[in-house]
Amino acid sequence: MIQKESSISRMKKLGAYKPKFRFGFRRPASGDFVFTQILPFKKYWLAISFISVFLIAFSFPLFLMDFGFSEIEDLFDLTAVLFNLFWAMGWSTAILILALILLVLLFAREAIVLESDCITLRIEIFNLGFETRNPLAYISHLRYVTDGTVTGAKWRGNHLTFDYLHIPVSFGSNLDLDSAKELISKISSTLEHPILLELNKEIEAILENQQPLPHQLKTENPTESLNIQQSTDAVNNKLSTYFLVIANLVPLAGVIIENWDIGDIMLLFWLESAIIGVFNILKMLRISGGIALFYSICFIGHFGAFMAVHLMFIFSLFIEAEGISSTLPEVLAIFKTLWLGIFALIISHGFSFKQNFINNREYLKLSLKDQMHKPYSRIMLMHVTLIFGGFLVLALDSRLLALTLLIGMKIVVDIKAHIKEHRS
Repeated sequence: MIQKESSISRMKKLGAYKPKFRFGFRRPASGDFVFTQILPFKKYWLAISFISVFLIAFSFPLFLMDFGFSEIEDLFDLTAVLFNLFWAMGWSTAILILALILLVLLFAREAIVLESDCITLRIEIFNLGFETRNPLAYISHLRYVTDGTVTGAKWRGNHLTFDYLHIPVSFGSNLDLDSAKELISKISSTLEHPILLELNKEIEAILENQQPLPHQLKTENPTESLNIQQSTDAVNNKLSTYFLVIANLVPLAGVIIENWDIGDIMLLFWLESAIIGVFNILKMLRISGGIALFYSICFIGHFGAFMAVHLMFIFSLFIEAEGISSTLPEVLAIFKTLWLGIFALIISHGFSFKQNFINNREYLKLSLKDQMHKPYSRIMLMHVTLIFGGFLVLALDSRLLALTLLIGMKIVVDIKAHIKEHRS
């Protein structure tokens, strides 16, 4: 049996032609706004009851959980508390999803906003929600649907649908014939141009040949622009690689000048993982804006739990072996001695974020889900190398030679991972 492709999947393939997406409050009416119609959703009380029960059940573990804040005496107590806290953050994402679904089922409504050359469709709760802006030039065949033939829209019952570049877009639910006729009449009478039964032949031809639409044509030479952009990208990649190498050489200076040992180095590079995680959240926010806040909470939950366990592992293997206790004052004292290395790593990753991700527009090539999981491959490879090198350091007699070898191994791994991550 052949499964029909959803309208959302087909929209994603339109590239530059897909409707403009936005999350936020409904914009106030202006000269371009002609008409707004609110279309309430039908309430499904069985689904509302079902979701409510699940929401209560999922919330119980959070209310019953003892995080142990009053029992923190050393690093192991702190990491246990942090693990529980981050686990709770990850668990809370399921609660947030259920709460959001419940709010949508109870209070959501659709709004159709007409401008002179555009139809904007919104799903909102108290004027806050998602919207898609559909240029009138790409819209055709506005119709009243009663037979459930539109894929993914059967739950709406009788509704209105138009085709956006031949992809059906539905709105309204359980509309009777008179309401549908009235709404179609309002839409037709307020738009600058009528909605046609078929797309304009000029647009059809352009789409068929995969050419830019007329308003997307640019006067500059595309080949020249591409060459300039590629040259700029290459320069930015080289500069960020130099910063990466310099930041990794700071620990070597710490070994020679400040007498840093294997525990200090391991703790510093553990902190680098935390820095990578922070910049990953900034990248997620740049890719998807406000909608990334939910994914960020989920990321902080599982990444934070990973970091807590990893810290206990590093401390047990490489720091306690040096005779350092796990009391919080002693651990904080170690962090204070590493301030220069921490600063260098922040500058390195900050420069790479600005030059590669922002200036080179890498955010245009990545999805939110891909970016959320992106740090793990680099961090896992880096720490496998570090742990292997750490045991090598413990086995060798020459401390300086062993730590130099460890830092050199990390630099090689970092450069390869950096080039792979930012390769065009």
